[in-house]
Amino acid sequence: MNEFKKKDIPTIDFEWKKLNRELKKEKLFSFIYNATKDWNNKTLFKIFDEIIIKTKENIADYEIIEKAHPRILSIYQIYLFGLYLWEQCFDFSLKELLNIDKTQILESLISGRKIIPSNLLDQFYYFCLRAINFEEDSSEPYYDKTGSEHFKIIRGNNPKFLTCALKEQKDGFHYAFTQDNLRDFNEYTKTKYNLKNLPTKLEDGLDDKEDIIHKNCYPFTERKEKVILINKKWIE
Repeated sequence: MNEFKKKDIPTIDFEWKKLNRELKKEKLFSFIYNATKDWNNKTLFKIFDEIIIKTKENIADYEIIEKAHPRILSIYQIYLFGLYLWEQCFDFSLKELLNIDKTQILESLISGRKIIPSNLLDQFYYFCLRAINFEEDSSEPYYDKTGSEHFKIIRGNNPKFLTCALKEQKDGFHYAFTQDNLRDFNEYTKTKYNLKNLPTKLEDGLDDKEDIIHKNCYPFTERKEKVILINKKWIE
């Protein structure tokens, strides 16, 4: 990208313009088809096995990364497959052309996956604080001219998106983030998470994975529904 002032006129690189026209004539899918038309599942398994072996050999902390960031490691290996596929299809190395450092790719993935979930984690944390302090509706008696008693409903002082509380469980150690809480959270963030993908995304930003538990979790109530269990110590 180049920055221009309002009066500046960007100059046209005619060599790039010529190359752009030539590329438009090429059907890039044909390159991919010609390079992979005789591939099958065994071919893919063999390529990926070799990528995994090379990854283990070239990354000093492979086992640590595999344990701490298994999904990131899988994405990294898919990237390496993409670089391999490019070279097979177009007959030149994208890695060498762009001077790509494979180690830097992995480091960028790890740091990037930490930044994005940390923003979501902040949203989740502050939402939970508000939901814990949810104010229930109350009633206040008043009397009409005839002396008859009536009750006035006083709405709890809550944000518009908040309709229910995040309730503590009977074990005394967790809060249960239910489907009702999820509905409020989606309204708060203007997104569409579910009870399966939300905790998975939150985990990348957590220092301790046990702070949020979502595998085979049910609340300690008669209502059987899947929930996210949140460690009270993490919130408080």
